[in-house]
Amino acid sequence: MKTLIVTATSKSKQAGGITDFKKKRHTFLESLPRKEAEKLLALRTEILQKTGEKPAFDTEPSKEKTVALMPAYQRCTGRTFSKIPIEVWHTIGEDQDLDAVIVTPFYGLILFDDPIRNYDLKSVDKLEGMGTVKTFWKKNRLGEILKSYILSERFERVVFVLSQAYSQMIDRERLSMELEDNHGIICSYHQFKEFGRASMLERGKFITQFVLEKRDQKN
Repeated sequence: MKTLIVTATSKSKQAGGITDFKKKRHTFLESLPRKEAEKLLALRTEILQKTGEKPAFDTEPSKEKTVALMPAYQRCTGRTFSKIPIEVWHTIGEDQDLDAVIVTPFYGLILFDDPIRNYDLKSVDKLEGMGTVKTFWKKNRLGEILKSYILSERFERVVFVLSQAYSQMIDRERLSMELEDNHGIICSYHQFKEFGRASMLERGKFITQFVLEKRDQKN
């Protein structure tokens, strides 16, 4: 069963990277149908203008490689990602029936191995004339862009591993209902709210266990 894991990260943590980063497969943006890709580009441009960040290859493929880039799974080292060993990301990359999308305040949506810069933007940050970042993405129907990707890549199962805030950012409840009722896609939601602040760690542990068990079942 072709499965997509949807998780999230706030600001990046790991500095460094290289400007001539090369990725062997398409980025999330390049994988989208044209209409949705253009919409995501436009929304990223709004974020860039409000934050003062400069456009580059990571925000728009036609731009030059002028900022230091690093694969998202290496750049993002928050509490959730601290519980996901490199073995897990490699396993996802080697499994044609498994992939992972990251919800992020700076890019909106990226694949786990997309090249990204070191940025400092949280979902709760307020940008002039836009309200909070998470409200901006929800208002502009980020979930619809994710739905388009899910359908175009023909995923049969979507596993949402998100906090409540990031779940709202993609309107996860509505999205899940539409995917299930209209497209027969199996959806599940894993928040671990009962663990309080430790919920981020539990989400990382869950992703690790889910991926490795899926790998072992195949072997």
